[in-house]
Amino acid sequence: MTLREFYVERRRAELPVFISVLKALPADRMSYQPNERCPSAERLVWTLTWELRNCLEVAKENRTEWHGSDPTPTLDEMLRLFEKWSNELIDVVARMTEEAWT
Repeated sequence: MTLREFYVERRRAELPVFISVLKALPADRMSYQPNERCPSAERLVWTLTWELRNCLEVAKENRTEWHGSDPTPTLDEMLRLFEKWSNELIDVVARMTEEAWT
């Protein structure tokens, strides 16, 4: 098994678990911060979601630009985008050649 194949296998296995954890977040508590220096739960979910978008952009276009400071959508929209971009990234990486991966 190549590193690329391992990555795809793990992403496929871990995505449903990760989605279930994100769905368990209470929408009315997304402003929670352990202390004032920490980002809110909402900001963390949005950052994770944008990181996926950036990874997808790199995989498809060999470039990216960070826009993670864009306005934060609702939790439902973040979850939809997280799942969509995760699946797209899995598909793109699964179709890559080994040469493109390294």
